[in-house]
Amino acid sequence: SIAVFDAATGNPSWDDILDCMSAVEALNFESNGAVGHPTFWNFLRKLKSATDLVYLDPPKAVMDLALKSTTQCASTEAIVGDFSKILLGIRGGGLTIETSDQAGDSFEKHQTYIKAVLRADANIAQPAFNILQGLTYT
Repeated sequence: SIAVFDAATGNPSWDDILDCMSAVEALNFESNGAVGHPTFWNFLRKLKSATDLVYLDPPKAVMDLALKSTTQCASTEAIVGDFSKILLGIRGGGLTIETSDQAGDSFEKHQTYIKAVLRADANIAQPAFNILQGLTYT
């Protein structure tokens, strides 16, 4: 199963990512990426020191990760782990591309509709991930 790490204070910090990396290392894997909602990354980018209000740079270990932003991830969660442990499978004959100048109103508009079909799926080969959950932004 995938480890779940609750944010200690609710607000995300660079330490939370480092803690997730440590949890992945405890599973004998090396983190190579992190995925989070744009709100998550923006909150971290705006972290400032309490004394002189200078923006806080992320630790080098975090900067070495592939950091990705997606709205497909809940704003209350982030995922850190070894993304080489994800399996991608393509079913059927691969990518199929179809065109039509008769479908819908394409003929009247002098257009050609293009449809691409790919049957694919993803799964985790090994539990090399940590989900940071319970994030709030105050």
